[in-house]
Parts: sequence; structure tokens; C-alpha cells
Amino acid sequence: MLDTTPVTSRHLARYYLIDGDNLGRAYKYHLSGFPEWDQKGHAGDWMLLPDNLGKNLSIDETSLQDDLFTFLSNKDGHCRQGTIIAAVRGTKAEDVIKVLMQLPEEERLNVGEVTMDLSASMQDIATAVFPNATTVLDCFHFIKRCNDAIKEMRLKSKREAQVDSRREERKFRERRKRNGYHRKWYRKKHPKTYSGKARGRKPARKNEKYRPPVLSNGDTVIELLA
Repeated sequence: MLDTTPVTSRHLARYYLIDGDNLGRAYKYHLSGFPEWDQKGHAGDWMLLPDNLGKNLSIDETSLQDDLFTFLSNKDGHCRQGTIIAAVRGTKAEDVIKVLMQLPEEERLNVGEVTMDLSASMQDIATAVFPNATTVLDCFHFIKRCNDAIKEMRLKSKREAQVDSRREERKFRERRKRNGYHRKWYRKKHPKTYSGKARGRKPARKNEKYRPPVLSNGDTVIELLA
């Protein structure tokens, strides 16, 4: 299972009630053939598996233990065994090209498609190593750019709404302050002991709090944009 499925030895240990560390050491040093692996000397910097090369490839970078690696994979492998073609430490185009050029030239020229992100270095790598391949930009990155643009517009509108809300709250406090002065005058002119004509409508209380306008869905503009 460790050869064909991306699971850890500790994950298997929970199901089979065995020591995961012992299983991992037994697999690494006895079952996997790692001690006799011909690429063990440079596997920390780069690794090549030419047998996994196909016509439809993907190239991307990822972070492993705070270190960047460039991975070349076969799309027909569907993330199963036989998917990884190369793994190179770093993302510099010249370093990755130097390693990938060790792949058989005939098979490199037969590659028809390389999917990648919007990175210029990935474009340079694909053009140099697979000159006959068509470059395909991953749609995920286009959608991410669109989402980032929408998020930027939303946050801009939210900031503008916050500025407007603070302006309205400031006007409300000034109006409340004027109403407080007016209330003092009103109480002096119309004391509670006054009898006769109606005392008229009382002004707003001084301790009244500002309430922003609410939309039909029950949220304020700021809450909606949040």
C-alpha cells in the first residue's frame, strides 16, 4: 500500500494496531529498495524518473519544509504511482532546465502539452526543455486573479462605506449635541409643573446612539461588504 497510495506509515499503524515508526523504518531500509537507489546521492537536490514521461505534462512549484521545489508531473498519472517525472530544489529556470535536459531528447520532443501557472520562469523552462509542446495556462490562476480583483473592489467599497458611516455618525453626534442644548432650553421654558397648554413634542434624548441604515436583508452596507 505504501508503494501505490500516498499514505504515511503512522496512518497505517492506526488501522493495523502496529508501531508506525518501526513500519516506516522497515519500509524505507528493507522493503522500498531505498539503500540501493541509484539517485540517493542527489535526491535531496533533484530527482528524475524518465519512465513516467508522457505527452501531457504539468509543471509547478510548491513548498516542502520551508523550501521551494519544482515538480514536473504526468497528467495521465492522475496523482497516482507513475505521476512524478522530476523534482528539483529551487525555482530558477537555469537550474531546472539543467536537470530536465537529462531526459531523453526523443521523448522530450514528443511532449505535446505543458500546463503551468502564470510564472515567466515556468514558461522559460517549458520552452527550453519541450520546444514542440503547447503551453497551457492553468484556469485556476485566471479564476484566482478574477477573485482577487473582485475582493479588491469589495474592500475598496467597504472602506468607502466605513468613511461615509463615520461621517454620518459625526453629523449625528453634532446634531445630538445641539438637541441636548435645545432640551435644556426646553425644560427651562416648559417645566413639569407647567399646566395649561400642551408642552409640545420633546426633542431627541442626548444619550441616543447612532444606528446606521439597514438594508432590506437586515444588514448594513458595511456588514454586507464584509
